[in-house]
Amino acid sequence: ADYVKAHLPEALKQQLQAYEREKKDSPLSYPAILEQRILAVDRDMVEKFSATHDEAGTTCLIALLSDRELTVANVGDSRGVLCDKDGNAVALSHDHKPYQLKERKRIKRA
Repeated sequence: ADYVKAHLPEALKQQLQAYEREKKDSPLSYPAILEQRILAVDRDMVEKFSATHDEAGTTCLIALLSDRELTVANVGDSRGVLCDKDGNAVALSHDHKPYQLKERKRIKRA
């Protein structure tokens, strides 16, 4: 968690700023940028810690609000919820739980 906290925000900031400067010519989107940066930090973390730790990991929930668009990225066992103007909870992410077939398959493959 400390590694991700130290590296992901700056990596996202740099990538998003570059995207904003070149948005018209870019094939990327906000969801693609979030996915790329999260996966890159994950690869870095695995490479850095796999030799010294049996397992390493963290959860991550990112909400990016720009103009009229809200993009949410969820990694691991984190949950994003938004409260609407009437006080109703609106789910922004899907849980990744081992009892879900897709998640169980992903865990077994890993």
